[in-house]
Amino acid sequence: METDHQQWMDEQTDEDSDSEENLCGIQESCTTGLCHHPQLETDVESVRTLYSDSAISVRVYDSIDDVDVDLNINTNFLGEEVAKAWGVNSSEPIVIRLHFSLSQYLDGPAPSVEVFQPSNSDHFSVGKQLEK
Repeated sequence: METDHQQWMDEQTDEDSDSEENLCGIQESCTTGLCHHPQLETDVESVRTLYSDSAISVRVYDSIDDVDVDLNINTNFLGEEVAKAWGVNSSEPIVIRLHFSLSQYLDGPAPSVEVFQPSNSDHFSVGKQLEK
């Protein structure tokens, strides 16, 4: 039987050769000379537990000590008129991408933030407002 740990590791794959998305057991892992912040795995698992596996995705770039965390916000709660007025495609999530240091997670500078919908880049004014 596959453990939650193994399932989480299996879900974290990417074709990018710089990406090493395995965050399990990272508290003691310093093989590249960079240590991962121990709270990051806990926070990712909390989001998955409270919401769903699809609510968050993580891309780790060990070679440059960076991580991208995408929070996928479901938009199906918006009424059709509200979604249209805000320029939101209610059939896909709003993505909040946080980009920060892997080793400094909570101890480093504030993350950079992008807010977007993949198919709605031209008229997504809500995203611009949320980024500020």
